[in-house]
Amino acid sequence: MTTYYAIAIVRSTGGKVEGPTQVLAGEDATFTITADENYFLEDVLVDGVSVGQVTEYTFEQVHANHYIQAVFHTHVYTAVVTPPTCTEAGYTTYICTCGDTYVADEVPALGHKGSPPGGCGSHLHRRRLYRRLGMHRLR
Repeated sequence: MTTYYAIAIVRSTGGKVEGPTQVLAGEDATFTITADENYFLEDVLVDGVSVGQVTEYTFEQVHANHYIQAVFHTHVYTAVVTPPTCTEAGYTTYICTCGDTYVADEVPALGHKGSPPGGCGSHLHRRRLYRRLGMHRLR
């Protein structure tokens, strides 16, 4: 009598897992994991246990039913703006929900030349800063 085992593919948004869903007892079964455009592979779970960010997984000498699932995500960033001061450059830090971060959009320090009355950080100085950044004026 021929025995077959099932390997269930748990569907996930953001990519696909491809491979045989029925395997002859004692045979190997290889699966490929591919992320969709704008998604990234976060983890692969085999029978509920993480095997990491692998793009291929092989069940060797199958003698039981199994399941495989890939977890994908897309980067969703929040921008945190640090405005420039007289002596320090300004920049934007982008923070993803997954923990990934990067810094961009640097703006040079404003310097002291032509500082308004009140000096750095004053109300008039902030007006100059916002005008320079093309933002609405403070009132």
